[in-house]
Amino acid sequence: MPTSTIPLLLLLLSILFLWSSINKLTGRVTDRFLTWGYPEWFAPVLGVFEILAVFMLWIVGTQFLSLVFLTVLMLAAMGTLYMNGELIHRYILPFSTLCLLFTLIYLLHF
Repeated sequence: MPTSTIPLLLLLLSILFLWSSINKLTGRVTDRFLTWGYPEWFAPVLGVFEILAVFMLWIVGTQFLSLVFLTVLMLAAMGTLYMNGELIHRYILPFSTLCLLFTLIYLLHF
């Protein structure tokens, strides 16, 4: 695989999580988090952690930790969707993001 592919995948992942964290920090998804049973403060705090993880993606020594953290977040997101009986179309973005995370973990560390 060309070496230019990895930075592009990291950029795509960064954009996805920055978009997600902005929605959490601005309160656009707070009602959904409340519906799922999470406290009101949970979405903004999660948004801050997502931003920190995105910055860590671009620091060579912290990439693996960031990828693992974001993978755990995506697994938790899919678990939340499943436990709350969300429709299958809501799984597309988290599942795609999870596949991207697994791909980056493989390319960078195996």
